[in-house]
Amino acid sequence: TIRPTIEPTPRPTSGPTIEPTPNPTSVDIVVKASAPMTLSACDAIPLGGCSICGDGKYASDEDAVFSFPNQPDVPCRILEKAGLNGQIPMAQCQYLPGLLTFSQICACQDCA
Repeated sequence: TIRPTIEPTPRPTSGPTIEPTPNPTSVDIVVKASAPMTLSACDAIPLGGCSICGDGKYASDEDAVFSFPNQPDVPCRILEKAGLNGQIPMAQCQYLPGLLTFSQICACQDCA
C-alpha cells in the first residue's frame, strides 16, 4: 500500500537565497584569436608540467630540431610547450636536460 506523505516537501524558492555581489570587481581580459596565450619555461610551471631544459632554464633556440633514436624529430619549441602542458611523462621530461646534445641543440639558457 502506498501512503501519501503527511508533510509535503517545501516549494522551491522564487529567487536567489544569497544576495549577489553589488559591485563586482571588473577585470579586462583581452585574448586575440591570432595570438594564443602561451606559457614560458621561465614562468611558474603548472602542476603536472615540466621544463625540458630543467628548472630555471628555457630553450633559447625554439626552431632547432631535436632528434632521438626511434622517436620523431621535434622542434624545441614544440617540446617545450608539450613539457609545460604536461604532455611529456615526468620521468622522460626530467631525463632530457641531462642529455648533452639536447641542451646544446635547444640552446638551454638560464632564465634572466
